[in-house]
Amino acid sequence: LVGGDGPGRSAHPAAGLSPEPVDPTPLRVTELFCGIGGLAAALPPDAQVLAVDQSELARQSYAHNFGHTPKAWNIAGLKSIPSSDLLWLSPPCQPYTQRGEQRDLADKRSAALLRVCALIPQARPRFVGLENVPQFEGSEGHARFLDALQGYQIWQGVLCPSQLGVPNRRRRFYVLASQGGAVPEPVFAPESLRLSLYLDPHPDPALFLSNEDTTRLLGVLPIIALDQSTETFTSGYGRSLLKAGSLLRSADGRVRRFSPQEILRLHGFPEDFELAPGLDLVKQYKLVGNSLSVPVVRALLKALGID
Repeated sequence: LVGGDGPGRSAHPAAGLSPEPVDPTPLRVTELFCGIGGLAAALPPDAQVLAVDQSELARQSYAHNFGHTPKAWNIAGLKSIPSSDLLWLSPPCQPYTQRGEQRDLADKRSAALLRVCALIPQARPRFVGLENVPQFEGSEGHARFLDALQGYQIWQGVLCPSQLGVPNRRRRFYVLASQGGAVPEPVFAPESLRLSLYLDPHPDPALFLSNEDTTRLLGVLPIIALDQSTETFTSGYGRSLLKAGSLLRSADGRVRRFSPQEILRLHGFPEDFELAPGLDLVKQYKLVGNSLSVPVVRALLKALGID
């Protein structure tokens, strides 16, 4: 279904479900709303992935790193979900956030989630995973998703990379569902990691705020020191200095934005991960701000027996 096997991940075949246990048969994954590939970065190297996202920029960055290009399917119009061992989805969060007016299923961006919910009982993948903002918990969308998972064993909860020792607060709500028995509580083995380990050795001078902006906004800017953790980076980080993520006070006292590569490190992407070439900073920040936390997803997959 996805043309061309590439390094790190192979294309998703149309074969039937793997017998138990999952190993040693390569895991077959359908990854909806894949973004730049946070799930793909957490999966075993031999996983066979069919990825779907409507963002051309996200598809370009995904293909640049994983060797195959996600489909641009309209998820709200899917006829079926390809046969898979694992179905993972990170549907739009705007219907559940304050900036998105919290319209829940009345928001037209919920149509894709509703379509997936309608198709899960037909597809019946062995495992299902979902990621969204904490406000998704208790919503109508959450209730509809749980209805689609009848017959599955379910674990759900809010997790943060800081629980793994990563100096980044990014609380997200996760649902794991399994047909193969109860889903154990994800195991976190935190170790304290310093923010300095994630920083560029020679930050781009363009990241630094002017002294005028720093002085004018000093009381409201979300500035952190080198011994603190970053707050959640959003897709608007490149457009706004407020409520979009942390700024850093450097050792010399100057204040700057974090670079896209630094945010990717804080999200757990490998050092050789690269966004598609030629993107301006605003587009880079939008892509990384929408991404998953790779270490958290890896811990969740391990709870399902996938590692």
